[in-house]
Amino acid sequence: MIELLSSKFSSILDNLKTGNARYVAGELDVSRFSIERRRETFLEGQEPHALVVGCSDSRVPLELVLGQGIGDIFVVRTAGNLCGTFGLASLEFAVEVLHVPVLVVLGHTHCGAVKSAIDPPDFKADRIEELLYRIQPAVFETQRLFPTLTGDAFQHEAVRVNARASLEMIVKYSSLIRERIAEGRLFTTYAVLDIESGVIEWA
Repeated sequence: MIELLSSKFSSILDNLKTGNARYVAGELDVSRFSIERRRETFLEGQEPHALVVGCSDSRVPLELVLGQGIGDIFVVRTAGNLCGTFGLASLEFAVEVLHVPVLVVLGHTHCGAVKSAIDPPDFKADRIEELLYRIQPAVFETQRLFPTLTGDAFQHEAVRVNARASLEMIVKYSSLIRERIAEGRLFTTYAVLDIESGVIEWA
């Protein structure tokens, strides 16, 4: 059983990686967005094979960058790919009700939320302050791990550390997700999208 589950996880990840390769090459599988596919998912319901937590950045359309279509992935998007109460509830719904077996947290280069956590903006807004506060530990950890990095190189590493930290927080604050991982029913990972090349760097 464990080997079968491991094979299933690998197959799903390979599908996402192949889909990303199509995105990089500019080859969109339009059949995944067809009228037939739309009707199929309406009549038969959804069975997404992956759960993706991503950033709200308009340059990161998750279905497209992963080469997926209607009904293929269950998506939660917030600035900085973080999960608060309702985001976690959405993840738990996907895992428990839809039985999604793979969870990916996807950060991206030149992320405005991470950049703002490194260099806070001049304006003040309660909720934005809260969001940046959640990202800043990843910035401090990046400084500790890479004390000589500056500029874009530092920001790139901070994005990666933040994606990993976001995944760790999801697991920490959801007992259901921890249980499904322990049971071998859920595989989790994180990755970073280069928004210029379109290539995803997997953990």
